[in-house]
Amino acid sequence: MLDLYKLRLFVAVAHHQSLSQAAEAHYMSQSAMSQHIAQLEAYLGRTLFARHRRGVRLTADGEKLYAYAVQICHLVAEAELALMNITAESEGELSIGATPNISTYRLPVWTGDFTGRYPRLRVRVQTDITAHIIRDVTLGKLDIGLIEGEIQADHAENVQVHRLESIAQVVVVGRAHPFWGRERIRLAEINQQKIIMRPANSQSRQWLEAIFKAHGVKPAVLLETDNIESMKRMVQTSDSITILPDYTVADGVKNEALWAIGVEDVPLVRDHKVLWAKSALPTPFAHVFLRHLGDLFGVDI
Repeated sequence: MLDLYKLRLFVAVAHHQSLSQAAEAHYMSQSAMSQHIAQLEAYLGRTLFARHRRGVRLTADGEKLYAYAVQICHLVAEAELALMNITAESEGELSIGATPNISTYRLPVWTGDFTGRYPRLRVRVQTDITAHIIRDVTLGKLDIGLIEGEIQADHAENVQVHRLESIAQVVVVGRAHPFWGRERIRLAEINQQKIIMRPANSQSRQWLEAIFKAHGVKPAVLLETDNIESMKRMVQTSDSITILPDYTVADGVKNEALWAIGVEDVPLVRDHKVLWAKSALPTPFAHVFLRHLGDLFGVDI
C-alpha cells in the first residue's frame, strides 16, 4: 500500500524540483529524503525523478503519480478540515510571516481576538521582506504570509493570494521641514529632497523607486533602514522626508511630532495581502485564521 507520508514527501520534491529544498522544508537531511524517495520508487518499480545538475524533474511515471498524489493529499487535508473541530481547548501551532509594517502595526490588532479565542494555540511570527516570506511559505516553513504591495510574477506562481485592504502612503516630515503644515504636494516637489528609505532589497523600496523613475524624480537618499521607528525618529529630528503607510504615523501626527502629507497628482496606494502555498491546503488552524481575516475585512478567502 502506498505510504501517505512518502507521497507527501514525493509531492514536496516534485514541487521544489530539489531534494535538498524539500528536505529543508520537512526538517530532515537530504540523505533521509533521498532514502524515502528511493523506497517509494522501489515499491512501485518505477523511476519517479530524473536527476540533473540543478535538481530533479519528474519522469513520465512521476508525472502520473504526481497527479494522483496531489489529489490524495488535498483530499486528506479536506477531511482534516471537515472533521477537526477547532475549539478553545484545541492545541496547535500557527506560523505567520509578515512584512515589517504589518508585523509591527497591524498584526497585533488582527491576532488579538483570534488568540484570545484559542489560548492554547502557539503563534510564531517571522518579520521579513516579501521575497523571503514567499520563499518560506513555498518551502512550508510558514503557514501564512502577510505582505504589503506587489508580488513578482515568478513568485506568484507558487502561492495563492488574496487582497485584504488598500492603504494610502503619505509623505512624512518633522517640524524642521518646509513641507510642515501642507496638506498636499506634487510628486515633483520630492525631487532632490533628502529622504529616508527602506533597504534596496525590500519590495517597498523597489515600488517607490519605480514611481520616482517613471516621473523623473530623484530624491537624495540620506539613510536606509528596515526599522520604521528609526525612520520616523530621523525625520522628526531632521529636515528629511520619508514615505510610509498612513497608519504607521497616526500617533505621531496626533501628538504633533510628525506631519503627514498626501501626494495629489500620483496615487500612492498599496494593498495588504494574505498568501499561502498552492502546493497544499492550509492547516486546520491556518484555515481558521484565514476565515478570521475574511470576516475582519469582509472578503471571501
